[in-house]
Amino acid sequence: MPEETEERFVPNPFGPGRLYRSGDRVRRLADGRLEYLGRLDDQIKLRGYRIEPAEVEAIIAEHPAVRQVAVVLAGKGEARRLVAFVAGGDESGIPALRELLRSRLPDAMVPAEILFIDRFPLTSGGKVDRQALAARARTPRRGETTGPRNGTEETVARVWQEVLRVANIGVDQNFFDLGGHSLLATRVLARLRAAFEIELPLRLMFEEPTITGLAAEIARRVGSREESVSAP
Repeated sequence: MPEETEERFVPNPFGPGRLYRSGDRVRRLADGRLEYLGRLDDQIKLRGYRIEPAEVEAIIAEHPAVRQVAVVLAGKGEARRLVAFVAGGDESGIPALRELLRSRLPDAMVPAEILFIDRFPLTSGGKVDRQALAARARTPRRGETTGPRNGTEETVARVWQEVLRVANIGVDQNFFDLGGHSLLATRVLARLRAAFEIELPLRLMFEEPTITGLAAEIARRVGSREESVSAP
């Protein structure tokens, strides 16, 4: 929109042309370096993508059971991930919310974790305290765990634990609820390809995001490969 372009691209006081107002907040240090202090708006930068939380929140809010939603960036380093906090409904609605999000957004904008809370923390100004929400999500939930039941599940579980840096992962826990994202899913599949010597497409992590489902699919593919090799 013209007014948004005018707001973002401002006249250059140092010469011809215009400057882009990025929305990043910095301060100049005594030695001339710039220190990054965060954003002036709610835009999130995650693994090279610029994400507007409001876009994600608007889609989640379409679900009839959702009363309020806030999407924040939680964690540090490689564990940084999008987390959606939702008031209204319960965890049984997570699959429907994920399906809704994946049908409308690229993978990078789909929250790695969806948490349900009764009440949102507020700042002194009465707004949702996003920093307080992010602090709540910094430790991936483990929940009740059921251990691996066969060799394939043991291998998958070991790889997940190494990549996610989470111990005691249950075979029915969701990879993305544990803090997984597309980059980590790629690393998991690379290790599993090497371990089982089969091809595993990235989409498989989204179709089978539990150890149970992924191990079953791996076993099926290994069996199909062995049958084709032994066929006369």
